[in-house]
Amino acid sequence: MKRLLFLFQLLWILPFASNAQNDIDVLRYSQTTFGGDARFMAMGGSMGALGANLSCMNFNPAGIAVFRKGELALSGALRFANAEATHYGATAKDFKANAHLGLLGFASSWEETNPYRDERSRNRFKDWSRRHTIGFTYNKIANFNSNASIQGVVHNSTITDDFLGSAQGYQPQDLNPFFEAMAFNTYLIDTFPGTLTEYGTYFNPDKTYKQSKTINTTGTIGEYSLAYGYALDNKTYFGVALGVPSGKWNYTSQYIEEDAGDSIEYFQALDYSETVQTRAIGVNLKLGVLTRLSESIRIGAYFHTPTAYSLNDTYQNSLEVSYDSLFGYSNINMRDSSGTGRFKYNIRTPMRFGANFAYLYEKILAFNIDAEYVSYDQGSIRSKTYVFEDVNNAIRKKYSSTFNFRAGIELNTSPVVFRAGFASYGSPFGELLSGKYVRNSYTGGIGFRENEKHYFDIAVVFDNYNEDYYIYNPQYVNPTNIKYKSTSIVLTYGIKF
Repeated sequence: MKRLLFLFQLLWILPFASNAQNDIDVLRYSQTTFGGDARFMAMGGSMGALGANLSCMNFNPAGIAVFRKGELALSGALRFANAEATHYGATAKDFKANAHLGLLGFASSWEETNPYRDERSRNRFKDWSRRHTIGFTYNKIANFNSNASIQGVVHNSTITDDFLGSAQGYQPQDLNPFFEAMAFNTYLIDTFPGTLTEYGTYFNPDKTYKQSKTINTTGTIGEYSLAYGYALDNKTYFGVALGVPSGKWNYTSQYIEEDAGDSIEYFQALDYSETVQTRAIGVNLKLGVLTRLSESIRIGAYFHTPTAYSLNDTYQNSLEVSYDSLFGYSNINMRDSSGTGRFKYNIRTPMRFGANFAYLYEKILAFNIDAEYVSYDQGSIRSKTYVFEDVNNAIRKKYSSTFNFRAGIELNTSPVVFRAGFASYGSPFGELLSGKYVRNSYTGGIGFRENEKHYFDIAVVFDNYNEDYYIYNPQYVNPTNIKYKSTSIVLTYGIKF
């Protein structure tokens, strides 16, 4: 089973595309959430029918047509994220804090000149009005910043099984340099005598292991939106927005597996690390309409085209294995790395449909509710250099349609305004309001309106969801349940002109 390791190492230092992109990558860019200024956030991202808010450009762009004047706003946010992971009965906690720009934008409106000059015509068409609004915003729509720590003691479950399963049937020169080839080069797996495609190990994997994994993720998606709104007689409003989302996702993980209780012959420990950096840019179009049924009731609807993303991945993996003894030598450390891989690909997210309802009582009370339909099985991934037919088939079979709900209420006790809201983003597997992968947000805040020219708003947002995470191939390990909770504080200062 011995072989000349350095010959294969010459092959592994070349950059390869690992083709490890999968349905999770599509889901990451499809599951955007509500983001914007503090008023919008405090109301659970629910202002689709109320309008007159810069954040509406990312949801129902007809909302900007409700503006009668101009507005400029800047928002900043602090986010505190907690993760609690349970792995084979053992629980570990981790924490991450970050600050980010929530929203930067403006809108400007102007009225058309009334063509009816004489008094009789003006009285006849007293509701005549034609107003145009243009707006531009940069708005956070996803936040990937989190840390998670996983640890536990497991019997008869090891990442070596994953390496073995991935290698079977392939000759050494055909192994994936970002995964099982590193296990081969560090003698964690090796070919059986007389064969080049069947693999085994030098130790008995049916033992007890101490497993731990730390995951650090950073990055966000921010969307640039250029919108136009048109108001007809202050009763019907139309809007269109061109969106250009730009995102980055940085992922680093370190997986450590150790011989628990010094019960495994030869093997001592292994350290497998992964680093991925993704840069993404996309484009989409949003259309919306609002109408006043009465002075108190408004309804609206919107449609988002799929977002077409272009992505670039840069990644590198490494594996270090420590042995008590190997081939007659004691305390041996073997290390291999993949070299740097680069891969370009495209993702298409699902389209979205939404409906909005608002109730207003004079200038004292406002209530809004939004419902949004999205079918995650419409997402897809493709590349000029690799066929993702199996991944796209898995997306269509694995995921389903769901609904997102947002609701908010605002009480104006001038000069102080009180707000509260709730948002629930359905699971990509179809569950609503509760369950794994359902994201719920509880929101609140206050605003200050000293005069007609300036305003200052504060919002607090509590998010929570939980998911099952596999530290390696699900065929060989049970899922780790991770509960995510975060608290965001959003501050907005705005000027009306």
